[in-house]
Amino acid sequence: MSDGGSTSMDETSKRPREEEEDAFFSKSKKTARSTPTKYKKSDEKLDKIMYIIQEMKEELTEMRKDHKEYREDIKMLRLENEKLRSEQEKVKKENEEIKKEILRLRNSMDHLERDKRERNIVLTGLQIDTQIPKDIASEVSDFIKTNLSVDIKINSARKIGQKIIWAELENLEDKARVMTNKSKLKGRKDLPVYINNDLTANERNIQREIRIKAQELKKDGKSVKIGFHKITSDDGVWKWNKISNQLEQIKN
Repeated sequence: MSDGGSTSMDETSKRPREEEEDAFFSKSKKTARSTPTKYKKSDEKLDKIMYIIQEMKEELTEMRKDHKEYREDIKMLRLENEKLRSEQEKVKKENEEIKKEILRLRNSMDHLERDKRERNIVLTGLQIDTQIPKDIASEVSDFIKTNLSVDIKINSARKIGQKIIWAELENLEDKARVMTNKSKLKGRKDLPVYINNDLTANERNIQREIRIKAQELKKDGKSVKIGFHKITSDDGVWKWNKISNQLEQIKN
């Protein structure tokens, strides 16, 4: 009986241990089954992070490519800009050369015109009724001899307007004596005749512009003195610019 009782007690004591072991292993199995779900979620997050990183890398690569292309475009634009600037400078230089050439040709033409007209005079205010050139020359010669005390020879003469006579003298000496003595006509109200050089078209334009400006200055109450291609007044000097072909103020 003692052996049977001992066996029964051993079995009774072993049962709680077995139950504890079963509970432990059951708990371990539950833990083992739940662990993959956590890992799965962690892997998904990691995958998302890796995907985002990969996208950022691709975007960065694309941005670097775009930046490189942008720098190349900027470089090309700079080269084109330099080329355009160089071409503009070339055109500007060519224009300056053309302007200088035009001015040179204009001056040459004016010089030739002046040479052709250097022996000529123009009388304004002289009344002559005839239209015959020979008779006009004779009347001009008589007028100059009578009023200037200068004996001259006239090659040709003609009317070029109402009371305006053009005359070509025989030589420059006669022309010089006429221009020296023309002051004898100044202030004669009974004989308002003026003798001037035979100006070229360009010179007439210059004189006209100078007269217009002188009249404007006088209206403003300025004192005015007209010189060769210039005006001197209270507010400075106005001079004809041959390059721009206009009257400009050069000093205040």
